[in-house]
Amino acid sequence: MAWVSGLLILLIAILCWLLTSLLTMELDTRESRAMVKWGIIGYAIIWYEHRWRFHIQLLFYGKTLNIGELKRKSKNTGSSGAGNKKKRHPNLKSRLKLFLAIIKTFRVTQWKLALDTGDFALNGQLYPLNILPYFANHLLINFQNENYMVLKIRNRPWRIIYAFLKNQFLNQ
Repeated sequence: MAWVSGLLILLIAILCWLLTSLLTMELDTRESRAMVKWGIIGYAIIWYEHRWRFHIQLLFYGKTLNIGELKRKSKNTGSSGAGNKKKRHPNLKSRLKLFLAIIKTFRVTQWKLALDTGDFALNGQLYPLNILPYFANHLLINFQNENYMVLKIRNRPWRIIYAFLKNQFLNQ
C-alpha cells in the first residue's frame, strides 16, 4: 500500500512540475525563425532556410519536416463530404473575453523593433521615438533600410489554465 501512495506523490510532483515549468515563445525576423519551448520537455521551431522547415523535439524524440512537402501531401487527400450541418458558435463576446484573459497571462521579456519606412522625411519625424523612456533600447527608427522584429514572451501553463477556468466559471 505504501508504493501506491509513493506513486501518487510522484505523479502529483510530475504534474506540478509540468504546470510550473516555463513556456517561452520567440520570434526573430532577422533569422526568419519562430520557436516555442516548454522547459526541458521540448520545443518546436519553424525557420526558413531556402524553404520553410519545422522541427519538433520532445524529450528524446525529434523530427524535422519540410513544410512544402506537407502541403503537397495534404492536397492529395480527398474530403469526406459529411454534409451541411449547422454549427453552433459560442458567443463571440465570451470568446473574446477568454482570449484576452489568456493573453494577459503572458509576459514580454524582450522586444526590439527596427524600422525604416523608406521615406527620409517620415523617418525623421519618427526618429524622436528612439529616445522616449518606454521605447529606448526597444524601438530603432533608422535610415539604413533595416527592418526586423525580435519578440520573446514567457508564461507558465498553470496561469493559462487558471485564466481559462476563471473565465469559464465567471461566464456561467
